[in-house]
Order: sequence, then C-alpha cells, then structure tokens
Amino acid sequence: MVIVMRRLICIFCALLVLSSLVSCAGGGTIDIDIDKTISDETLEYTLFANDLGAYDAENRIVAKWEKQFNVKFKFEGTGTDWMQTLALRINSDDMPDLFFFVPNDPSYMTAYSNFVKKQLVIPLSDVVTQEETPSLYSLLNVDDYSDLKMNGKMYFAPSVASDFNTTLYVRRDWMNKLNIQTPKTLDDFEAMLKAFTDNDPDGNGKKDTYGMGASKVFEWLSYFRLAFGVTPGWSKDASGTWQLDSFTSGYKDFLKWVNGLYGKGYLKNEFFLYDDSDALNDFYNGKCGVVMYNGGRATGGITYKMRRLDKNAKVDVIPMPDGVTQGGYTTGGNWWGGWSIAYSAKEPMRLVKFLDYMYSEEGMEERLYGLEGVHYTKDESSEIVPIFEERLTEKLFGTTDDGQPRDFFAIGAYFGSPYKIVDNKIVDNTSVSIYAEKDLAKRSSEYANRNLIRNFPRDTMVLGEEYAKTYSAVSDRVYTYSVRIVSGTVGLDEGFEKMKSLAVEDGYANLQKILKDTYD
Repeated sequence: MVIVMRRLICIFCALLVLSSLVSCAGGGTIDIDIDKTISDETLEYTLFANDLGAYDAENRIVAKWEKQFNVKFKFEGTGTDWMQTLALRINSDDMPDLFFFVPNDPSYMTAYSNFVKKQLVIPLSDVVTQEETPSLYSLLNVDDYSDLKMNGKMYFAPSVASDFNTTLYVRRDWMNKLNIQTPKTLDDFEAMLKAFTDNDPDGNGKKDTYGMGASKVFEWLSYFRLAFGVTPGWSKDASGTWQLDSFTSGYKDFLKWVNGLYGKGYLKNEFFLYDDSDALNDFYNGKCGVVMYNGGRATGGITYKMRRLDKNAKVDVIPMPDGVTQGGYTTGGNWWGGWSIAYSAKEPMRLVKFLDYMYSEEGMEERLYGLEGVHYTKDESSEIVPIFEERLTEKLFGTTDDGQPRDFFAIGAYFGSPYKIVDNKIVDNTSVSIYAEKDLAKRSSEYANRNLIRNFPRDTMVLGEEYAKTYSAVSDRVYTYSVRIVSGTVGLDEGFEKMKSLAVEDGYANLQKILKDTYD
C-alpha cells in the first residue's frame, strides 16, 4: 500500500508540473510563425518515447535515415514513469524535439491540452500538404482519426495500431478427446467450459481443471457483452437519451451470465486478484482449457510455451460465440499515442519530412523490416523474407519464441504497425513473415475482425478534459461493481442499481449532457 501511495504521489506531482506550464508560459494564445527552413547544416535532434533510450546505439537503419535527412538522432526515454520524466524535462526547458505522448489518456489529457494552448507543439495540419508530405497528409486526414483534432487541427501523428488481434485460445486436444465441436453459441461455449471442468480433459483421473482463465483485466470478459445485444460505448435509448453500454439491460444480462459461469466453477476462483500472466500460466500448465489474450504475433509465443510444457498439447483459436446478437469484439480508434514536434525544434520541417517518410510505403517497410537486400528480400509474391543472420547483428529486431529475429525493428515500431489506406480508412498490412505460426495468426486475425464493432465515440479527445476525468470515475464504478456482481459478493439487482446510483454521484448526467451538446 505504501508503494502504491508513493507512486500515486509521483504521478500527481508530475501532473502538477505539467499544469504549471500554463502559468510559466503566460495567459492567452500566442500566434507563432513556424520556421520552414531546411538548410544544408547537419542538425541533431532528440527523440523521446517510453524506453526509447534503450535503443540509442549505432545501427544501419538509423544511419541510413540520418544520412537521408542530414541529421543526427539521439534516442531518449525511460521504461518506468516515462511520462513523469517527460513532464520534468518540459518544465526545465529541456523539451525533446520529437516526442511520443498519449494525449487521450484521461490522466494526461490536460497536460497535452496545455502543450497546445501554450504553443509548445506544432499543429501538423498547418504544415503538411498533399504535394510535399503526401503520406503524413493522408494519415492525418483518414476517417479513423477525425476525432483527434484540437481547435480544428491535428497536433500529433498517431502511432497506428492497424490490426485488432484479441483471440480466444483453446486446448483443441481436450476438445477432440471430449468430442467437442467448435462452439457457435453461448450455450455451446458454456457446455465446453463445463466439460473442461467436470470431465477430466487431461485424463489424470483428478478433478483439477476448470473452463476458462481470467484476470483482473475485466475487459477480456467484457467482450462477451456483444452477444447480449450491447452496443459498445454510448448509444441512445428508446426515449432518445444518451446511455453508456454498462447501464443497459443487455449488460446486466451479460453480468448474470458470467456470474453463472463463476458460480459453477467454470472460471478461476477469485480471478480478479490475478494478473494476465497467471491466467496464461494456468492455460500453459493444463489447469484450464480456454484463455483470451492477444492474437497475431502472440500466437507463436502461446503455442511455443505450451509445447515446451506438454509436447502433445494442441493450441487452437476459435471465434467468439453468438447469443441474442452476433458475438465479436470492440475497438477504439486504431491508434495508441502519437508523435509531436516541439516548437522549439530547430528547422522543424525537417522532422515533418522525417515523419512523412516514416508513414510512407517505402519508409514503413524500412522502419519495420529493415533495409531491403540487407535485412530482408522479397519473394515472387512480394512477401517479406527475413534475413535472420543480418538481423541478429543489428540486435534490434524482436525475437519470437522460436528464437528467430522475425519481429519488427524496435525503433520503427514506435511509429505504429504497417497499414494501407483504403476508402480513407486504416487497413492492416502486416507481413506474415513476422509470425512464427502463420496459419494460426491468420485465423486469429480473421476471427477477431469477423464482427469488430467500434466504440462510440471512437475517441474521446473531442469531448474534452471534463469528460475524460468524469468518465474515468464512472468507469471505475463500473469495473468495481461488475466484478462484485460476477463474483457474487453483491446480488445482481442490488449491485446493478448501486453501480448506477454511484455513477450518478460521479457525474454521469454531466457525461450525458456533454454527449448531447456534442452530437445532437
């Protein structure tokens, strides 16, 4: 508890530091001309992101960029409390030239708003053009990012998260032994969990297994709410009033269903006290037959670790089961964090050009897969073919669990995953070369995107700081009472009504008003 309190105090102090930027910079908005010079001088720029300092070493890819843009890059950033470190640097007049931030995080939205108000960051939409910086221009104008503007302008280049990849993993060997077909409905899925709990799927003659692993990250379980007719995020009820999905009858039905699974022993006892790693370890060690986790690149690691513990185990992925409506997953806005250029950066247009290259087709391949002919080649279908020996010498390519450096180049991955723009929307364009289990990863992606529904709104930046703070408090109430209802420490009706009444005290009506004022 002492450690937690100290950490909270550190975060609070950092936020005070960020807020102090308002008084330091003075009141009002000041118009500042943007220097658009690009001279022949070699300039040094500091790039800052979470744990980016760990990669501040010579490598051929960065050396190529430095020559191309006539710059020297210095990579900085810690892994722990990097946001607080950034706050202290900015307050000490030591602002990085190009830095990564998460501007829609409720805890830091006020901080980024201050950056904008005090002209500390360049409005990228003021300096990009379709002729001079076409890739960055296209990125900033896609439909997916229309809610990210502040004062009608885009101030950061989003780090693209193009491939939604949450996946339901199952023990296919257990299913085969118990003659279980891939479940299509919630009833089928529950029957499978019952069989994994009661029918000795591992054949050791003991009742020591259960259905599905879970953790304190309730979001994994909450995806099942879609099968109960829940519209993710905000929607309007029959009277035209804005309502949050967690306060609908469908969400209550979802909680009742999960509570039934828990009460029958199909979920780990007191799962809400455990981390994701504990749920995965139960899956690896043959304690449970289902777990929800990241798919895509993670599929290789899941299967590899399982085989190390049980060479006869067979891992598979399955789609979400259907209920009164089709099962599926929810997602936000296809991004996490973004890159901002400081007003104080010398010749900032050089950094704008650099970002444009990072988001171009050529630059995207280079920053993720390395130098063509050095770190990879292409086969007859233009698919990436990694050259592992050369990647090993660079020591900055992620190594998958099969021991091969097939994953993305670490520095380039900070600018987001590979994508293409189709009909003004972000579409995943990841090479299958990064997957140790290609077929499994492909099916994982197919199932994840089969019924992928966007939360409304996609991003909350447009709703402002007051919304972010209040929504955070209401979300905490939803989490607490969802877990209490599922675990049976409070009854369904009592807990659901208590959750709603406390949310009202936290400002739920104000959230509804903000939605009404913004969208009606």
